[in-house]
Amino acid sequence: MKRCVRIVVIDEIERITEAYQRRQVKFLKSLIVLLYLLCFREMIHAKIQLLLSLRYGVSPGGKEVGR
Repeated sequence: MKRCVRIVVIDEIERITEAYQRRQVKFLKSLIVLLYLLCFREMIHAKIQLLLSLRYGVSPGGKEVGR
């Protein structure tokens, strides 16, 4: 009887551990996607600023030089 109880307890611990690990993986994937989107947004913003500076002669974050 004790052996059967041990097996059930061990199985339950393994099930909980696997569920916890899956949750961690989902969280890490979400975090990676969020960080990628933030970096991607900053890259796009920097490229737009560069294109505007080339088009209008404005330095990024500076005053207008002239047209």
